[in-house]
Amino acid sequence: MEIEDGVEHDNIEAHILARTTAEQERKTRWVRCALALLVGVSFPNSAWYVYALQVVGLGTQGYCLNVYIHDEDYFATHETKRDVQFQTYNLLEIFQQVFPWCFLCYLTRSHERHTLNDMVKNLTMPLWMYVLPFVANLAICVEEAAGWGVFWFFLNLISQNPACMSILLLFAYVVEFEKLLPIIESIEDIKDKVLRYETNIQVKIFKINIGLILPNVIFWVFLTLDDLWFVVDNIENKQYVGAVTHGFITFFNFLFALSFLLPPVYHTYVMNKFVSSLDTAYCEEEKVGVLSWLKHKELGWKTAYILISPMLLARICYVIGVAILTGLARLL
Repeated sequence: MEIEDGVEHDNIEAHILARTTAEQERKTRWVRCALALLVGVSFPNSAWYVYALQVVGLGTQGYCLNVYIHDEDYFATHETKRDVQFQTYNLLEIFQQVFPWCFLCYLTRSHERHTLNDMVKNLTMPLWMYVLPFVANLAICVEEAAGWGVFWFFLNLISQNPACMSILLLFAYVVEFEKLLPIIESIEDIKDKVLRYETNIQVKIFKINIGLILPNVIFWVFLTLDDLWFVVDNIENKQYVGAVTHGFITFFNFLFALSFLLPPVYHTYVMNKFVSSLDTAYCEEEKVGVLSWLKHKELGWKTAYILISPMLLARICYVIGVAILTGLARLL
């Protein structure tokens, strides 16, 4: 009887393992197909249909890039102030499409692909992390369609897919970092385990900062300023419809720039909760100096030596909001 119970238990475990493995493989296939179709990148040794979808993805990305290059070349032959601004605008849009695409190529073709593949298999993110990377892009697409036609809706939707997918995978990384948080069993473990944890993730954070966050935030900030110039120019020429249109696009471009900072902000938020939980658990211990060290260490995501925290994000939004309202008040 005991033998039969043991065999039945083993069969149940094998069945659960098989279902888990099948679920992981299905999730991996969906992610690989999405990256191939929407962006035009793929993992090595993918199925044939993934490469077929990659051809379609590369074709759509190449077409969008060709449109931007054609427009940039067209405006380069004109010398009016607005044409120069449009030339800069198209050049920035080329960078915004190419840089995230190159970063995704690095993730899927370098040694980092093994880490990414394991992350995808066990990916469990809240719904808002899947939605948030695409919100600003959809808003820009709708505004472009309202102002210039449905063609520009699909052009912007396709060309910004690499940036959106990069932000989505960035959320996957911060969720993985959260899973790797050390388990603290005593106050003596805090310093050693926290330092080891920071060392393990800093290499990946540095590569993400250099390859994705810094260049793309810079490009989107410059694009926001370029659109702001069109707002001011339209107001000065009493073209208020154009000013409103570019005003909305300026706001949505600013949101897109902030979208690259949201995963680092979430990581810093998680680290703050981690420190707070340790402070609550060990505040009555004798070696409270470790807790003081932990609070002053500023655990979290740093970009260009700046801690990307929820407080910093709130300050950026406040300063930019006040600056925009002040500028509009003076112009109007």
